[in-house]
Amino acid sequence: MTDRFALQDVSDGTAYNVPCNTSALQYCGGAWRGIVDHLDYIQGMGFDAIWISPPFANVEGQTPMGEAYHGYWPQDLTELNSHFGTTKDLKNLSDSLHARGMYLMLDIVVNHMVSHHLFNTTAVQLAMSNSTTPVRNSTSVYPFTDVSDFHPVCWITDYSNQTEVEQCWLGNENMPWADVDTENTDVIGTLNNWIADVIGDFGVDGLRLSTVKYVSRNFWNTFTTQAGIFTLGEVYSVDVNYTSPYTSVMSAVLDYPTWFELVPAFASPEGDFNVLRNIVQLSQDAYTTGTFMAGSFLENHDQPRFGSVTSDPAVRIALYPSPKRQLKY
Repeated sequence: MTDRFALQDVSDGTAYNVPCNTSALQYCGGAWRGIVDHLDYIQGMGFDAIWISPPFANVEGQTPMGEAYHGYWPQDLTELNSHFGTTKDLKNLSDSLHARGMYLMLDIVVNHMVSHHLFNTTAVQLAMSNSTTPVRNSTSVYPFTDVSDFHPVCWITDYSNQTEVEQCWLGNENMPWADVDTENTDVIGTLNNWIADVIGDFGVDGLRLSTVKYVSRNFWNTFTTQAGIFTLGEVYSVDVNYTSPYTSVMSAVLDYPTWFELVPAFASPEGDFNVLRNIVQLSQDAYTTGTFMAGSFLENHDQPRFGSVTSDPAVRIALYPSPKRQLKY
């Protein structure tokens, strides 16, 4: 997570002493130059790639859910997030990784856009209706500046209804995430051209695709083909059968079905490894490339640290050693 990893290095070391109240849900100042400064550390642990936060301009200022320090509330896909650095900084990060034989994976969001204008959905609802009331029919998000680029306003209430999941909005009246109309041929063309330019401009080697299940598989099939690089999709689901079709339209998925069984299996001595074994077997049988290309994980930025879900001292000592044994960063 770019904002939370490292500030830009400075000669007197003061960059490492800047306080940040992470519970305030605000930017802390992490930047791409800070990542570059720590590539020796990252590569020294054996990593050969990094996955960074969505790099594009997000809604600015306070929202009902804090600031967009995480990068998942895009407002302008044509500009970079100035909190993270400049175009030169992101290119330098990419070049520095490639000089080491390492790879760069960008996190991207195409499902929704967020802006302060869209916090008031009444205007958007009227503009999308047949009402004769004069209303604003443009948005403050780019490149989708017309309300017709978005699905009509409705909130997801039934997650068993896939059409509703793909075409209604995340969020609520206080914090709406405008759902991009990814069935619209003009929108599809815009996004396909956009990602091709991003990959070429910054030498991107892989994409982590956010909120995958909220966009149709038909869209992902054309989008990932256009990208032509490794793609890893976030499909939040406990169900292997629900997840597996997405492995046919992208390189891999984060293996959430296995994660849901992995955590309880290891969280205590009473963990059931038979259940874990069975879900791994189901995944191997169902996923297009088995589990060879599945994104396995124990923790991520959306889920609790494993140490917070177990009281087993042996597990906690193994994963979270004493401060004397911890690395510098």
